[in-house]
Amino acid sequence: MRKRKKNKSSRRGLFWKRRTPDEERAEREIAFPAIQRLYCESLPLWRVCARGSCRRYRYCAGDDKRACLARGWPLMPKPAQDAAYAAVQHGGPLRRPPGTHAEWELRQYPPSNFVS
Repeated sequence: MRKRKKNKSSRRGLFWKRRTPDEERAEREIAFPAIQRLYCESLPLWRVCARGSCRRYRYCAGDDKRACLARGWPLMPKPAQDAAYAAVQHGGPLRRPPGTHAEWELRQYPPSNFVS
């Protein structure tokens, strides 16, 4: 009696192959919100947030993190911005590893790509 093979990805084992533009775009669409989440964790955005829940829990609890970053980033002092950038490069306060190689690459870019 032969065992049935599991369905395997067609891209399995193709580590040396380049990704298609659609695959790269999909990875970037996943990586951008993850990096924005790291910036929200690294900065005390709850101090300048108008929502009571953010101030109560001392954490950016909003669904639209991009709006919170765009509103709070210019209000943060330059040393706090630099510290957040360094923290995001290392995975935020919890030192989370990047999910994909594209996320690792995007973490190295300056914060102006993610906060404005």
